[in-house]
Amino acid sequence: MSRREDDLTAFRADHADAQLVDLGNGLTGILLPEEPLPGTWTKPTTQLVWLVSPAYPTQGLDCFWIDEDAHSPPGNPAVNTQIQDCPLRTGIKRRWVSWHMQWNPLAHDIEVWLQSIRKCLRQATGKVP
Repeated sequence: MSRREDDLTAFRADHADAQLVDLGNGLTGILLPEEPLPGTWTKPTTQLVWLVSPAYPTQGLDCFWIDEDAHSPPGNPAVNTQIQDCPLRTGIKRRWVSWHMQWNPLAHDIEVWLQSIRKCLRQATGKVP
């Protein structure tokens, strides 16, 4: 197996609720159906979506999608958001969030990316531990 396949398998094993969607051409969509939202977001949970390219892990992960009606607290907006069609081709609109981390393919994996997303969502509350 490739590092990409190993990481996807490990992530799926650690997150039984995760849905991995083959989008063709080596692109995989990941959906976590009940991701808790911290603090004073407009709702307690969201569906969380992101994409893993065929170039992973050399190409880092960036951006993710949450529910269209999920809004961060006033005065602390999540950075660079807009409403888009869901990348999983479901016809559902989602809130796209531009989020980047300093990606190191030797040290980072999909789990590290998820933790980074969670940090982004906490930052929007103004209460990062």
